[in-house]
Amino acid sequence: MALAGLLVLGLLSALALVLLSKSPDKLPGIIGAIATPIVAIISAYLGIKIGNEQGLANTTAANHSRERAEKNVTAILADLPPEQAAKYTQMIGAPTAPQPPANQPNP
Repeated sequence: MALAGLLVLGLLSALALVLLSKSPDKLPGIIGAIATPIVAIISAYLGIKIGNEQGLANTTAANHSRERAEKNVTAILADLPPEQAAKYTQMIGAPTAPQPPANQPNP
């Protein structure tokens, strides 16, 4: 995309140089009028592309960090006594194993 834009810019500038070689006082204005929209489009394209790549990298890093934190919390909760772990799993909204009713003995 950027290479195509630069190629068009070069071709149009060369064409303007050839056609207006007898009146060089008009060249800067015409070349500026040709170059400005093409450069703006290339800049916008590259800005969006780079921004998306950085956003993807940040999202990936955040997901890895979240997964690591979840594994750490799970390991910590596994080391706690069941009564204490149940309190914390309810606090963080983590799923817990179903508990047998209080009036029935465990099988």
